[in-house]
Amino acid sequence: MKKCIYLLLLYVCIGRAQVVFCPPGAEWHSLFETRGLFGQGGFSVNEKIKYVRDSVINGTPVKVLQHQFFYYTDCFNSVNVTVIKQSGDTVFFRNSETLHNWQILYNYTASAGQGWTNNLKYSFSSGRTYTITVDSVSTFTLNSMTLRRLYVKYDYVYSHTIDERLGVNGFLFNFRSPSCDGHVYKSNLCYGDNGFAIVQLSALSCNYQNALGNVSNQMHQMVFKFSPNPAQSFCLVQLPETESGKHHQLQLKNSLGQVLLKQDLGSELFYQLPTHQFAPGIYFLSVYTNGEMVGENKLMITK
Repeated sequence: MKKCIYLLLLYVCIGRAQVVFCPPGAEWHSLFETRGLFGQGGFSVNEKIKYVRDSVINGTPVKVLQHQFFYYTDCFNSVNVTVIKQSGDTVFFRNSETLHNWQILYNYTASAGQGWTNNLKYSFSSGRTYTITVDSVSTFTLNSMTLRRLYVKYDYVYSHTIDERLGVNGFLFNFRSPSCDGHVYKSNLCYGDNGFAIVQLSALSCNYQNALGNVSNQMHQMVFKFSPNPAQSFCLVQLPETESGKHHQLQLKNSLGQVLLKQDLGSELFYQLPTHQFAPGIYFLSVYTNGEMVGENKLMITK
């Protein structure tokens, strides 16, 4: 009897039910944002990706996902449909950017030191090849489910997490393209499906871009400079001269909206933000004037 109990416990410990990626009702909201030199210029795009139907390709069951941009520009990849399939804990995808060839989207069985490579063909450039390498693996609990989390680097530089069920927290569906006018960031805002309560994955609401409008940021008008971005040891923040004489505060937030640093600037327009003590990833750099947020940008921190 003891032997049977031991074998059962061993099976529970090493055995693990497969987590289905993109179940019925799956829907992602993502912020696709460009920032020009020193954080100036650029614009935001709210992208929605939704599971719309099942299909079959060469006898293999697949899922069809529809992409929808609330604001669209020809400058960026024109994907409107992605097809995915799952084999065990590995998810594959194909669309116009892969020239309709199957590539690995997520490999949840990958361990530290392992990874995979994606080759994408952009309509406005010669394409891009990049490698996703796993640094470490852990688990977390969300909506009463225990899920696997991969800590990865893109091209051995950009740090992100890839979670079961949810996907990657940056570059939604691994589309990381060059840009027309500077750095491009892509981050998951929300995820939900028929059996999983909606999860807000950043400090921004699911309909963030809808509230902002098409190109101009109507809620946060201030354009301020910050460099370098990505930052390693520090980031120099410069507020515009038009802000002279006003009282400002600078805040650094993580992707969950938690405030990691507050700095009272007074009427100063320059501040050297120390970044070496923060883990690599994407953060939100916010400026407050008289207690009201008047500007916000993304800051990437690397090592």
